[in-house]
Amino acid sequence: MVYSLRIYPKNMKLIFIHGFVEDHTIFNEIRKTITQGDQIALDLETVLREWHDAPEDLDVVKMASYLIQQYKITAQDCVIGHSMGGWIASYIKEQVGCKAILLASFTDQKKLITPLTNPTLIKYLIKTGIFQSSVIEWFLKKDYKFKESKQLYDGLIDGLVKLDKKILYQQFQILFAKVKPLSITPNLRVHARKDNIVGFPDEEFIEVSGDHFSLVYYPEQVIDAIRKIV
Repeated sequence: MVYSLRIYPKNMKLIFIHGFVEDHTIFNEIRKTITQGDQIALDLETVLREWHDAPEDLDVVKMASYLIQQYKITAQDCVIGHSMGGWIASYIKEQVGCKAILLASFTDQKKLITPLTNPTLIKYLIKTGIFQSSVIEWFLKKDYKFKESKQLYDGLIDGLVKLDKKILYQQFQILFAKVKPLSITPNLRVHARKDNIVGFPDEEFIEVSGDHFSLVYYPEQVIDAIRKIV
């Protein structure tokens, strides 16, 4: 089934922000049916690499501010974020009032399903090379239980192991650095109950099939959910 979005004004920017150690290709399936607006699909690795004066105390608020400045995001725009990208999208909305659509994402850091949340400890593990070792790679892969997205997930872990240490740590800072709670509500949350990376929201959301990567394997459902609010 093919869906089309007919709600965006011509001069509206549609900004896609991917999740932790992902890249813009995570949106390929849903972008096949979204043709409206001036689309910008970010690669955060490139953004961070080119941000030469990025603050050492980086957090999601500072990341959102930088993206607003770089891409001239305004209230008329719409930001669609997957996982960490939705976390960033929410803080962009906080600052400029644009639409924010969260896919398998969160507005409360406690929703991240991980025992490792301390940026100082994470920085040490990355600096020593432990975090990107073959042992950690094996550990991260061994218990992933969803066959449908296993190949995709394993590919992301392969990328994590090879990623520049500074950029890897910056992404962890975006995820875990403490920031002021949001005062806004995203326009839409789309989530799968079987997501084992981000817990499903306490707030109202539209449920879709699959796991954390529903936007890849069930794009029609994700697009249909987006169409319910626009």
